[in-house]
Amino acid sequence: MMKYLLVIILCFFIDKSVSSKNIFELTALSFGIPLLYDQYFDKSLLKKSDFDRRIDLLNKYYKVKANKNFKIRLNSRSDLIEYLIVTDKLNR
Repeated sequence: MMKYLLVIILCFFIDKSVSSKNIFELTALSFGIPLLYDQYFDKSLLKKSDFDRRIDLLNKYYKVKANKNFKIRLNSRSDLIEYLIVTDKLNR
């Protein structure tokens, strides 16, 4: 693929006819064509990004956390006191 790209670029530089392309236009073409080629054939967008994977991980965590069954076992007075302390901290 790179050979074809080089042939296209050389076609702009090796031109036997007179043209009005100056050095600035030729430089823009020589930098622009590889950039457009790279963006057109870029396959990295098909893969999941690191941000998407982190969001998926957080969503799985919150689904598991939401599905937990919070049964309260107050077998002793100390369990009741601990439960009340935790609920008080959560409500602040």
